[in-house]
Amino acid sequence: MLLLFATTVTAVTPQCNEVVLTGDADWAPYVVRDGDKFTGVAVELARKIFGELDIKTSFVPMYSKVRVAHAMQYGDIDVLVSTYNFDNISNNLEVIQPGYISDPLKIVMLAHQAEKISRWQDLTGLTGLMSLNSQPDAEFIKFSSKNLYVRPYGDVNKILKLLTSGKTDYLLGSGKQLKYWMQQQHIDADVLEFIKHFSRSAKIYMALSKKSACYSYNPYIRKRLIELQQDGTVARLIAQYLPNDVLPDVVTVDDIDLLLQSDGIADLEDDEIFLEDTSEDAYEDETDLSELLDEKMHVIDEKMHVVVKQ
Repeated sequence: MLLLFATTVTAVTPQCNEVVLTGDADWAPYVVRDGDKFTGVAVELARKIFGELDIKTSFVPMYSKVRVAHAMQYGDIDVLVSTYNFDNISNNLEVIQPGYISDPLKIVMLAHQAEKISRWQDLTGLTGLMSLNSQPDAEFIKFSSKNLYVRPYGDVNKILKLLTSGKTDYLLGSGKQLKYWMQQQHIDADVLEFIKHFSRSAKIYMALSKKSACYSYNPYIRKRLIELQQDGTVARLIAQYLPNDVLPDVVTVDDIDLLLQSDGIADLEDDEIFLEDTSEDAYEDETDLSELLDEKMHVIDEKMHVVVKQ
């Protein structure tokens, strides 16, 4: 007798039991190494969010971009805790919108040399360095490849020593990253100086592997990152690592859209919001804010005290 067995094949969905985090170990204050442990603004934000879901986390430092990219492509690493939104990142990763903080790219130089720089062309012929794992935003990569000579080298700590000894001309990095390491080395403002008008508006994001077993939590992560900005948690974490931070956040069109959708806009009534042009022309010239920014700001100008950064 022939027995026929009917079988039902059920797809097995991987369980999100643990989240593996990664990030550039040199990109403080987002990732901060303390012996064999890792903390920092971005690491603590990720741990807080997944802790609310009772999902344990572990951290793997990013010492090789190639290896990390491969691991995230196959879901072996789940979350990149801090990144700019550069070209091709969305091939294997879901960049969680909006960015959870503004941290513009900045250039720092010896103070007596910074006085001579008034435009991008003044950097022609000079050598700039940035940390080995730096991933500037796509716009800056496009511009710098045509106009600047900036090469990856070691970590920010080492580059600052080269800069203060006159062995390189300038250092490129995110403003808060440079400020953190300058404070760690006790470098005074009269030794190194930021070229403030070269600041670029660049958002910091978390990114989730599209192959991660925890990918379905993307909406929750996005929601909590927005809430943690609005309730001041992100600002308090930054103050913990950068108590003397004087670099203002930069509000962009995306930020204003977020504010317009937010119920908490009244809470920002007395805040001063700094704006700067985010167009490509801003690399070379100080330009007026776009009509789009003007239109969006007009909607909220009665509820917020707005200072336009010239």
